[in-house]
Amino acid sequence: MGAGGHRPDGTFPPRLGAHRRPGARAGGLDRHRGPADDRRAPSGPPRVILRDLGRTYRAVRPDLRGPALLGLTVRGTLAYGAYWARLGTLPWLGRAQIDRLVHGVGLDDVLEGMASRRGQVLVLLHLGHFELAGAWAAPRLGGLTTVAEELPPGPAAVLTARARAAAGLEVVPAGSGSAGARRLLSVLHAGGAVALLVDRDLADRGMRSRRVPVQIGGLATTFAAGPAELALATGADLRPVSVTTSGRGAPRHQVRFGAAVPVGSGPRAEQVEQMTRACAEVLGEAVLRRTQDWHLTRLPAVAPPAGVRP
Repeated sequence: MGAGGHRPDGTFPPRLGAHRRPGARAGGLDRHRGPADDRRAPSGPPRVILRDLGRTYRAVRPDLRGPALLGLTVRGTLAYGAYWARLGTLPWLGRAQIDRLVHGVGLDDVLEGMASRRGQVLVLLHLGHFELAGAWAAPRLGGLTTVAEELPPGPAAVLTARARAAAGLEVVPAGSGSAGARRLLSVLHAGGAVALLVDRDLADRGMRSRRVPVQIGGLATTFAAGPAELALATGADLRPVSVTTSGRGAPRHQVRFGAAVPVGSGPRAEQVEQMTRACAEVLGEAVLRRTQDWHLTRLPAVAPPAGVRP
């Protein structure tokens, strides 16, 4: 992301230090990018956000029509605005405040894997307040490393840069090529955690990578194959992680670490597909429970995955 501290040539600024073991001070955060998938500033026209989220929700929830779909879309648009508002306040939140806002489920299993020096590949969506969740998780995991697309200079870039800096992010630029891949492999071989968002296809930004067709409710879409490939290459656990928001009382945000998905069978390509779809099944359930928390504003044009019915 431009203005966020990492460089387009793939080199890393001095603040991106070594990934630390659990119990040490946080060295990173799960940061891919904000939900401004179309590079709008966070204060983009509400009617455009309403329209784009409406398309996503109509595809995910084909059972909803008329007022029910409109109500869901309005709630999603409000959640989108709340996401950016919280992102803006993140630099001013202390550790105790973050702990009051966020509740984690399943973290012990993740820490057990890390204690055994098994890397952890955490698979997320643009679901809920994922930066806030990362700020909560990073100190507990000893840091998180992630991949991010560079945003052009502007309000969105400034806002996300401040939030990352406040949370102690380690961000590998999406365009850093082999240098970025080596960094991710190094973190995982050392038993660290890498958090990756998989629902946004960056092919329209000139960054093409293998993707796996999956089904989220009624929506045929694709998830990045990279997380499963990393897990297979390093022996790391691959875990779906959902972040959802509920109610007005604290804690309002839940981070649910899923069980490590089974290593697939057959050739490597088939293993990657099986593991990615296993993550999609868990994450899809979270999307159906809290559809308004999913800030995916651009839909891919893909066919339904083979053997999967809408």
